[in-house]
Amino acid sequence: MGYDVIFGHTTVKIGGMTCTMCVKTIANALKKLDGIIEVSVNLGTEKTHIVYNPEEVGTVDFKKAIESAGYKYLGTEEKPLEEEETRKKELKSRLVRIILGFAFGILLMLMGYLKLTLPFEKSLLMLLVATPPFIYVSLPIFRAGFRALKNQTLNMDVMYSMGIGVAYISSLMGTFNLVLTRDFLFYDAALLLASFLSLGRFLEAQAKGKTSEVIKN
Repeated sequence: MGYDVIFGHTTVKIGGMTCTMCVKTIANALKKLDGIIEVSVNLGTEKTHIVYNPEEVGTVDFKKAIESAGYKYLGTEEKPLEEEETRKKELKSRLVRIILGFAFGILLMLMGYLKLTLPFEKSLLMLLVATPPFIYVSLPIFRAGFRALKNQTLNMDVMYSMGIGVAYISSLMGTFNLVLTRDFLFYDAALLLASFLSLGRFLEAQAKGKTSEVIKN
């Protein structure tokens, strides 16, 4: 017809991917944009190569799509953000959650075995001790699970959320004798499970960071 077809190419850095379902979620989010020709997501390097029509879509749109799917946009290879600084802040935040989670989880485990003389049920004290750290440690997991469901994806975040959520809700029901009795108190298990999951994500993110540094060098 006498016209040229010109496609743009870019490689976007993404943070927060953990499994193949994350790859699928990001790819689907980007493919919904107008002007996208091809999307290739690499879980190992946490990068996405995009072929697109620059007259219809651009990096601003990529950023919105990736963040709305629940992941971190770390810039492109042409214009990278402070990736290392962002990664260090995220690792530090996760480490604080892990330490607090294990500290309170072990405390709750000990409380379950100790015979305490209190003017009220011991389960109420365990509820008060468990709830703040449980929310603090588990919030990122629940957020990730919610975003996955929002994007119509059943990934590991949804399963993790269900596991720790059921443990905590069962404990809550047992505390107030709602269907379950006080034999079903799993506050320590809920918090320790959330902490172990956070530890796994921390080690995974740390390993990916080292791999990224090796590739750069």
